Amino acid sequence: MILKMRLNEIRNKYMNIVKDKFLGGSEALEELSYDILKLLETSPRKYKIPLFVLHEIFWEIAHDQERRMVTLDEAKMLYLELHKPILDLIDALVNNADEKTLLEITTSLIEKFYEVFHKRV
Repeated sequence: MILKMRLNEIRNKYMNIVKDKFLGGSEALEELSYDILKLLETSPRKYKIPLFVLHEIFWEIAHDQERRMVTLDEAKMLYLELHKPILDLIDALVNNADEKTLLEITTSLIEKFYEVFHKRV
């Protein structure tokens, strides 16, 4: 029950970050990444890989935005390409999907992230 509440908090924070339809704001993304990392410490085994991947993706985007000037168009493109896969994974975690489903969704997100993120950097 507590885990589901914390996962919903993660979802709400993510939705607040992307409310303007762009994936940006290094401080907010870094904070979300840290919140996920804290949750990772106490989560059941089946949640560890998906949460770690979310943590790494948000951390990577946040630090990229700190290192260089990211345009609004880039942040919008990240939103358009990554929003659905990220939300699919968060929702699967909130809804307590089985481990196989979580790993499949996580793998798809990793593939999409590297396709999109490294194409623009």
